[in-house]
Amino acid sequence: LLACQQLETALAGEAAAQAIDAEAWRRRWQALPVLPAPQERTLGARFEAALAAAGEEAARRSYCAAVAANQELLLQALLRLEIETGLETPAQYADQRLKMQVAVLQESFKSGAAKAAPAELLDQLCALPALPDAGAAARLDKLFAAIAV
Repeated sequence: LLACQQLETALAGEAAAQAIDAEAWRRRWQALPVLPAPQERTLGARFEAALAAAGEEAARRSYCAAVAANQELLLQALLRLEIETGLETPAQYADQRLKMQVAVLQESFKSGAAKAAPAELLDQLCALPALPDAGAAARLDKLFAAIAV
């Protein structure tokens, strides 16, 4: 996940006008430990999408806009995973957590379907190109530790 976030940061950073060395990034990716198959596929696809966006300025701008737009989705996904795994949520999100808990309960009553496993929700979160701030990154670390990936 960190490699994807670093590449996305490089795409959006001050050096964004400079070309991204795709081969250097791929070597860096290949040097990382292999993840379990679902996460490897998900993060690999995210990584390749970011590299593809690096090739053309319009694609880069579009990808960076999507990354920025996904910030709120990232926070919502973190909150839902914290609820699903029983992890504490930072105090400043207490109101949102309560609303999300009610929504999750209502959703499960309406659909009657089994809820998604935390590992599946984590995989969906990993597919979401978004850059967490320091607080969200710490929350992500706790989730990865809580969910045996």
